[in-house]
Amino acid sequence: MDTKDENGNIIKEGKESSAAFADLCPDPIEVPDPIEEEKKRRKKFNAFIEKEKSRQIGWRLHRFKFSEFHCIEDGQPQEEVEKLIATKLLREFEAITSDSEKIEFYDWVLRLGSLYYAAETESWYLSSFRSRAIGAYPFFNVDTPTRVDITNAGYSWENLVNNVSKLIVDSIAISYPVYTEQQQTGWTDQYNSLGYYTGRVAVYSDVEIEDMYKRIQKGIDTDIIVPWPYSDPEKKECPLSKYKIQISHTVDDQRPKLLTNNVIALFSYTDQRKVYTGGYNWASDSNNYLKHIYYDKKTNWIKYNYEDLEYKVKWQGTPPGINENITLDELDTLRSNANAGTVYKFTVQLALDAKKAADECDAKEELPDIPYQYPSGDPYEELAEATITYWYLHLVQPFNKATPMLPALSVPPLMGFYIPIYYGSKTRLAKGLRRALNSGKSFDKLPATIPPAATVATALAATYALHLLEFKLIYLGGIPVPLVPYVPMIGFVPVVF
Repeated sequence: MDTKDENGNIIKEGKESSAAFADLCPDPIEVPDPIEEEKKRRKKFNAFIEKEKSRQIGWRLHRFKFSEFHCIEDGQPQEEVEKLIATKLLREFEAITSDSEKIEFYDWVLRLGSLYYAAETESWYLSSFRSRAIGAYPFFNVDTPTRVDITNAGYSWENLVNNVSKLIVDSIAISYPVYTEQQQTGWTDQYNSLGYYTGRVAVYSDVEIEDMYKRIQKGIDTDIIVPWPYSDPEKKECPLSKYKIQISHTVDDQRPKLLTNNVIALFSYTDQRKVYTGGYNWASDSNNYLKHIYYDKKTNWIKYNYEDLEYKVKWQGTPPGINENITLDELDTLRSNANAGTVYKFTVQLALDAKKAADECDAKEELPDIPYQYPSGDPYEELAEATITYWYLHLVQPFNKATPMLPALSVPPLMGFYIPIYYGSKTRLAKGLRRALNSGKSFDKLPATIPPAATVATALAATYALHLLEFKLIYLGGIPVPLVPYVPMIGFVPVVF
């Protein structure tokens, strides 16, 4: 230990100031803050999505139909919710590059609520088509379960749907304004200088083009104006990604109550456009045809396409055949499997990045300069190797199965086994053991038994704790989902504490 004079000046240097013991970590090792660790994980996930979304070789990320919404809170004012949903959909419209797809998207938004259909009387529509309104003419595209979900969340479903539709339509109208073009508007007789009739010539005039299809085809005039609801500069619009699913309240009751399977499907553009003609041979640009277009999203269609396909497989899916004997290379190969979801692909990437960083660190590790040759090998390296061998033999289940490692939320169905990715550096562990086991020797006077023993024990504990911090593991667990008790999911273990 350091010996100090009455003024606190060091007169004899001990372990506290010795460079050889500088990295023994005398302070208690802090347990990582789970909130901060989750923030780091989300930041890495966002970077992963941005980097890999354009991948064309090998495995790819799924582009979701039911993609993420802006953050909506329970009890949030309806006007803000309407603007948040409208902003999401306007950004999706803005990202479309094909004029024909923009027109299809516009057609869908136009018909979300009742505003487009209300120009005609109820009796004007074919009787079978009228039944789609379910007593709330003329809402032909909002079924009863969706109405109930919006009402249960504390909102007026009629106003919410109509206001979202109007916000979007009005914004598109501003960015694709009415324009004029020269069109033939008639004919005029033409005569020569002697007054004889020589024929007719076309007359052209400026004509206002109000048709939205033609306005979209002409191209955007001004940037899309979104009704982002916050004037507070701290609440800037956050970009959304089509490569992230919106997890619903139906499958996770911690999510906003409004965002059920049904509501997410209602405000997600899909290819469910249909036309009810009743056997009539209407022209596709006729009013009868256009007013009988609807979007059919039945409950069983939503259940299969949102919950069973996109959520359980494309987002949370884990390939079959994973067990405690699988290797990281095999997990990486399985990212091309049809059942490998986005979360699985990201978790494997975390493990690959951690293994690469550890290998690079090991390559830079300097061996200690020991002026002595051990006849049978360095005993500290042998001790370090034996320690790692012990972990190698027991690492399938050295820790408690619970609490699961994110993104896994349950022990079953993969039963909480661990797959070792990296066991820590043998060289660093040997150097730490050398310092720790020799740490009781340097005292300025013959001590009692306890101080050197406590010093060695503390140093050993710190050395092994630091070594454990280097471990990189994959956790085999699962996620509880509705109806099916659990689906498989792997988690990455950045630290074992």
